[in-house]
Amino acid sequence: MKHRFLLYIREHHTGWFTSSVLTHPSYAAFGPHTSELRQEIADVLEEELLRGNSSLGGDHAFEGYERRTVNLELKAVQHELLVTVPMRFTLLVRPLGGKSRTFEVRVPRLDLHFRIVGEDNVGPWAEEMIRGAFHLKDVTTLLAHQYERSERFEPLEVRVSEKARAKKAGSKGGPKKPEAEILPPPHPLSVYGTELVAEAKAGRLARASFRDPLVDLLSKALCSKRNKAALLVGASGVGKTALVSELAHRITLQKAVPGLAGASVWSISGARFIAGAKFLGEWQARAQQIVTLIQSAGDVLYVGSLLELVSAETRGSGLSVAQFLLPLMQAGELCVLAEATADAVSAAEAIDAPFVRAFQRIPVPRLPLEHTTAILERASERLAREHRLKYLPGTVAAALDVVARFGDAEELPGSGLTLLEEMVRLAPTATAELAPSHAVRAFAQSSGFPEALLDPAVRLDLPAIQAFFRQRVIGQEPALELLCNVILLLKSGLNDPAKPLGSFLFMGPTGVGKTESALSLAEYLFGDKKRLSRFDLSEYAYPGSALRLVDGPGGQGELTRVVRERPFSVLLFDEVEKADPGVFDVLLQVLGEGRLTDGTGRTVRFGHTIVILTSNLGVARREPVGFAGPPGGRERDRRYLDAAARFFRPELLNRIDHVVPFDELSLATVRVIAARLLEAALDREGLSRRKIRVRPDAEVLEVLVKEGFDPKYGARPMKRAVEQLVTVPLAKLLMGWSDASGVELRLSVGEDGLRLTALP
Repeated sequence: MKHRFLLYIREHHTGWFTSSVLTHPSYAAFGPHTSELRQEIADVLEEELLRGNSSLGGDHAFEGYERRTVNLELKAVQHELLVTVPMRFTLLVRPLGGKSRTFEVRVPRLDLHFRIVGEDNVGPWAEEMIRGAFHLKDVTTLLAHQYERSERFEPLEVRVSEKARAKKAGSKGGPKKPEAEILPPPHPLSVYGTELVAEAKAGRLARASFRDPLVDLLSKALCSKRNKAALLVGASGVGKTALVSELAHRITLQKAVPGLAGASVWSISGARFIAGAKFLGEWQARAQQIVTLIQSAGDVLYVGSLLELVSAETRGSGLSVAQFLLPLMQAGELCVLAEATADAVSAAEAIDAPFVRAFQRIPVPRLPLEHTTAILERASERLAREHRLKYLPGTVAAALDVVARFGDAEELPGSGLTLLEEMVRLAPTATAELAPSHAVRAFAQSSGFPEALLDPAVRLDLPAIQAFFRQRVIGQEPALELLCNVILLLKSGLNDPAKPLGSFLFMGPTGVGKTESALSLAEYLFGDKKRLSRFDLSEYAYPGSALRLVDGPGGQGELTRVVRERPFSVLLFDEVEKADPGVFDVLLQVLGEGRLTDGTGRTVRFGHTIVILTSNLGVARREPVGFAGPPGGRERDRRYLDAAARFFRPELLNRIDHVVPFDELSLATVRVIAARLLEAALDREGLSRRKIRVRPDAEVLEVLVKEGFDPKYGARPMKRAVEQLVTVPLAKLLMGWSDASGVELRLSVGEDGLRLTALP
């Protein structure tokens, strides 16, 4: 019998995943590889089904769910003050059918589900349910439920054969039924964390290859007599957590150093020390119990994120978890293991420098290319066995190449392993072989990059790229040529990986296509105009406002949060000349180093972004008001460049790849813009569905040009003119007809403006 479930998968900032059954969240697993988590949950569900667990029978996949997002601000308590915390939650919504228009809604991260009548009520009701769940909670509680790297849903199919069920039933009722097995009581620490040596013994932890010297160094540090605290420092994805897993494997295989022989490694995060504590002294009593049990057994406390640990404290206690552990660490009485990036170490030192200094730091460098390749090859062999697939020769090399050129090269091998797992997830069930093209396709799915840009075997069609941009931005040939050149640089891999994919300063009057060029670039590179994030820098004009870009509620800045959630995107900084000088310091770091550190100490990289600044500098010295004549070329370029050089600091201007002057609109350009907007309006779904055809007279275009062009705002009012003069009258006319199907209309110029008449 086949049983279907829906898995809810969260990717955490650590790079590990939590996978749980949507309808039964108690069936969950946590680890670095989603394929292993799927198999672990499938095995448990199969066993439960064989035991006859009736609550799991049937279909729990629930077809017809639509994924939505709710963004809201919640009030929380911090140091006896109310603060505002921005939160984001994923919803699953599906109609239940019937005349009542009832919808079933689930909030997986909070294990909330409800039914509501009317689709318009889904969002507001979900917000109220979420607010109720967090009413006057501590900030720490909210942050523990924040949206992290990603969330997704995957189907899981569990098959239980009748033969296996009968065998299970026979073993229960047979004459040789053994006595009930007496299981040992659970370890007291299992309530607060996970024992990694047992996880390694069960095969749920991956091994770390080519890291023997580092594992030896880590083992010696944890066995030191004076200082048993070790801190692994390295970039995300470089393999810090894998070293901890390898240490657990060594203990399992009895290959650990004598001081760690037979020891357990307890993974307990800083948040677990204080989670749910409501009364003064409650979490301290829990922490004392934890450290006493670990000390008495000679075990290792693995706290994971160093920054999370130093940030873990409860309101009004006057003591953090780090401060509680520090005396024991300084006395050499507690064996503690943590990990952090270099930026997180700096952020942690700003919070509690003595605690950070109590650790022995062990740098974890990137692996050489040949070792990274070998690790990915081994991972592909494991995935092939688990999923009965085959990786064709060159597939792993293609995955490594696309990650190195367009992805997180600094996070290898972790980012490469993620791509291999994504290839398996996207492979059709009938596919028995994975080829290099699957690596390109999987990366294109996750990033939004077009496959033609990623695949080295495909040559870019430059005329097609030029046609794409000319269709969207009219009369700005020099600007479009530079945009096409950026795409060619990306294709050839000649861009600097330590900086944004490209940076531009668009200069020119309002309404000539600067914003539309940025939107078109987002659409071409990432498949969606929504991949553009706009920052109106007039809102960052007052002193100190630049801090909002990198820090805010929960430590997340407005800019760093956007890039963390959508690393592949276009960033548009509008009217840059209106910003406070502090904003230029932020931009200087983005354009020069390609990264920022937010208030949580996490590093956000801008290597996958296009940065575009727009400015009206130099426009004051333009031609007299009216339509522009032929472009001034060099004189125009010099005027804008001089204005930029006078305004911007040299170090910022020199880090911008291209200063792009935009031409003032000519009469011919405005006519083309008006014609395209009119054509798009007359081709809308409401007309095509009714098979209504509208034939505009030639004079209509001249009216639109006259009404829709403003010398101050360029062609920006043209859309409004088309709506007011064409679309709205057309809608009013159709509303008066009971059946307008197949009608042919004439759009002409009358005494009072444009008019619509039916043609015979």
